[in-house]
Amino acid sequence: MTETQPIKVAITDDHKIVRDGIKALLIGISDISVVGEAPDAETMLSKIKGLEPDVLLLDLMMPGMDGITMAEKLRERMPGLKILVLTSNTDEVTIIRALHAGVKGYVSKEASGEELIRAIRCVAAGDEYFGERIASVIFRSYLNKASQVTGKEEIMLTAREKEVIACFGDGLSYKETAARLSLSPRTVETHRNTIMEKLGLHSLAELIKFAIRAGIVKL
Repeated sequence: MTETQPIKVAITDDHKIVRDGIKALLIGISDISVVGEAPDAETMLSKIKGLEPDVLLLDLMMPGMDGITMAEKLRERMPGLKILVLTSNTDEVTIIRALHAGVKGYVSKEASGEELIRAIRCVAAGDEYFGERIASVIFRSYLNKASQVTGKEEIMLTAREKEVIACFGDGLSYKETAARLSLSPRTVETHRNTIMEKLGLHSLAELIKFAIRAGIVKL
């Protein structure tokens, strides 16, 4: 991919309506081009080298080979390929398994079209992307398990900060969290930034890596 070429995207999902919806979303985006699709992992594996995508949009729950197994195979065969998971499966164990399989991004199917486009551009540029809903799973895990962490990874959070994490863990947005806690959205954002600062982190991706390193989330 160069600055003058669109991001080449391939789609693997067993639901045609999902594939068609993604293509309809991306067709008007000048810097993204859909170069191929497949209803299952085996079909995509058979033709992906010919497609030469920059980003593979991958569902996890498909008939036959599952998405995580496919990601593991592609990590060996095409190490330069960026894999972006788009799935309805947002449980902690699955997220961490996918990370270990080498995916560069993880987005819930409940995300907006704008977020999916942002995620595609992000992973294509070499960064990692984890949507707010995915990060909320890790926030919830941190809240539940922080008391088990020892040493320098033990971080003291205020009662209000734990309330904010709990709201994120419930999948609430900044606005919804603000309404539940009788705060302004800006104050909620400030609390989250403070939490990240206490953890010594700068992004949601770093938060997830911290949680794995600290043993807060495990396979």
